[in-house]
Amino acid sequence: MKLRSNFPAVCFLSLVCALAAVPASADTLYDNSTAMSYTMTAVNIKGGFAVADSFTLSSSATISQIMFGSWVDYGDTLNSVDWAITTGDFSGTTLGSGTASSFSSEFFEGTIDGDYDMYSDVFSIPGQTLAAGTYYLQIGNAVTTGNALWDFSNGPSSAQLDLNGNYIGFDIGSETFALYGSSSPVPEPSSFLLLGSGLAGLVGVIKRKLMA
Repeated sequence: MKLRSNFPAVCFLSLVCALAAVPASADTLYDNSTAMSYTMTAVNIKGGFAVADSFTLSSSATISQIMFGSWVDYGDTLNSVDWAITTGDFSGTTLGSGTASSFSSEFFEGTIDGDYDMYSDVFSIPGQTLAAGTYYLQIGNAVTTGNALWDFSNGPSSAQLDLNGNYIGFDIGSETFALYGSSSPVPEPSSFLLLGSGLAGLVGVIKRKLMA
């Protein structure tokens, strides 16, 4: 009877040990921003133009938010933009797509003098779960009163340009964007050690209860 009455506590101890063995996942899954972001130039994403920029995930992950650096005419705002996640630039399989019209925007006081306001625009998407590998983020068909462009970052990715479904087919550099969500990393050896220690403690508790 004594063992049965303490069984919930034993189960709780086991659960705590198991959860402690799983490392926390970072919120930022991929970041293509560089020191050159918001300092150079940008590429058009309005009037039928779209850009596909590559990104690589080192482990399986679920993307729930996207950030991209936008330029709009002074005093203007971004109303909406089309997005897609694909297996290739403009020739792969579309894994998820939609139109974003609600943004959490941060103004950037960039070094570009002239007629543009620059923003870090974040929008949410339905969770897109991807295995480790290389994919493409497409941004295009922006809706604004004036111009709309995607900030150039000169990051590690590879970007391609498309106009009204006609693949232009040359590398245009790399744009400013980041992907947020949850990752599923493989536990480190230290995590397995912690789990083993917890299970060993659980065995000890059960053994003492049986011998009491």
